[in-house]
Amino acid sequence: MKKLFVGLWLALTAFTASAQNNCAVSPDSCMTAPIAKACPAGKRWTTAGSGIAHCVNVDPVCASSEKIVYDSMGNPSCVSRCSASEYWNGSVCRPCTTNSTASGSCQSGYTGTAYRSVTTNSCTGTTSYGSWDYSNCTVACTTSNSTQSGSCPSGYTGTAYRSVSTNSCSGTTYGSWDYSSCTQSCSTSSSTESGSCQSGYSGTAYRTVTTNSCTGSSTYGSWNYSGCSPSAPPCGSSTSTESGSCQPNYTGSASRSVTYNSCTGSTTYGPWNYSGCSYKPTPDPTPTCPDTLYQCGCEQAGVIIMTIYTTTYSGASCKASTTTQKYYVDSCDCPY
Repeated sequence: MKKLFVGLWLALTAFTASAQNNCAVSPDSCMTAPIAKACPAGKRWTTAGSGIAHCVNVDPVCASSEKIVYDSMGNPSCVSRCSASEYWNGSVCRPCTTNSTASGSCQSGYTGTAYRSVTTNSCTGTTSYGSWDYSNCTVACTTSNSTQSGSCPSGYTGTAYRSVSTNSCSGTTYGSWDYSSCTQSCSTSSSTESGSCQSGYSGTAYRTVTTNSCTGSSTYGSWNYSGCSPSAPPCGSSTSTESGSCQPNYTGSASRSVTYNSCTGSTTYGPWNYSGCSYKPTPDPTPTCPDTLYQCGCEQAGVIIMTIYTTTYSGASCKASTTTQKYYVDSCDCPY
């Protein structure tokens, strides 16, 4: 039944159009008064598609982000100005997603700039972030400063100082030593000085020398002459005379020179000089002298006077001597 009505309507339409006006021939006559041509309110005539005038909706009022498009028969409709991956920004279509690069800080201990991609979807209102890229980051060089203490120069007391700068990349550098806090330490040193002995002595004398390191002055002790001894006389020769006996059968005294060399310690003797000797002939054999005689005399009872006559050889002759001895005895008998 529906097909029948459609067919009747089409036949009627064709008949009416051919009877009154052929819109394909004079379309303006159909379009100037679409209502009068039996299009209801909100409709208008169009020949789009088949070329035969027919009623379609009037153009709708679309949103700013939409536009009017017509189908093959001229029917209008509102469609998005932009594709599904775009949005309308009020004047043009823009992509829903935009990519950008965000910068940030490097890891701890590094310097430079880290980067990551940022994808923003204006259609969904979401933002996604990529991983951080630290390829442009380098190790951060840090510098620490300190003060190092040390010893003062020799002869000074206190503390020396110098600056120490340590760079984590390049290493450590040191400043010059500051000795302004050092003060000179005074000390004394002793040494022994050698010198000459007193006149007439040989060897070495010594004394103590004390030096002050601050003033540079020296004090001297007394000379110590314990290493000195009397000087020996100059070496040379000395001559003396030695006495000796004459030759046999001579009387007197012989002599000779004795020379002592103090350099070599040797002694030399000269020949004997017998000029002080005189000849002594050999005496005759000693004669026999009388025997000793004893003569007693009684002085008184108990006392004997004894005279002793002694003969001895002297000077090539016998010589007598007389001695008297007194004996105390019981009787006057001579003991000899």
